[in-house]
Amino acid sequence: MNQNITTTSFENLQLQFHQIPVIQQVALQPIQSKYKKVMIYSWIIVYSILYSILILLCFLVDDFIQNLPLVYGSFGAFFAIVLFTFLYINIEFKNRSFAIRQHDVLYKSGWIFQKTEVLPFSKIQHCTLSQNVIAKKFNLANITFYTAAGHGGDITIHGLIFEEADQLKDFITQQNKQLHEPKQS
Repeated sequence: MNQNITTTSFENLQLQFHQIPVIQQVALQPIQSKYKKVMIYSWIIVYSILYSILILLCFLVDDFIQNLPLVYGSFGAFFAIVLFTFLYINIEFKNRSFAIRQHDVLYKSGWIFQKTEVLPFSKIQHCTLSQNVIAKKFNLANITFYTAAGHGGDITIHGLIFEEADQLKDFITQQNKQLHEPKQS
């Protein structure tokens, strides 16, 4: 019984904390400043529709207009939510940034709770570009990266110039193809 066992040298060396790369040292680039306008215009449309519904309630529902505390409370709450939304956009927008490195994509976002997501190219199954009507007017796009484990997209980078987003999509697709092609000996 001749067993031909080939062994490969496997190493799993312990790293010290000072040897681990620090994400904070990566130069993240902000998303396009025009995307802030896209966010604001999108919310203006939504709030215009909601405001119209609130006005219609005042005219169509007799009990609503006769209850002044309810009317004042409704309009007050509406304007407080609008104010909070625009404050949120201004503060949170400053924290959106990304980086493309040799082997992965980084995306930082958040306001109170900031998060930095790292997605290796080897885990990306596919990526898609998307634009809404307003983003299209500003020549901006979103790119979403999907993995096998993701539900509805693992990372979406908003507010990239369309041509750059398309170029990034092609680059990641090419990198992914090279990672998964069988190596020829």
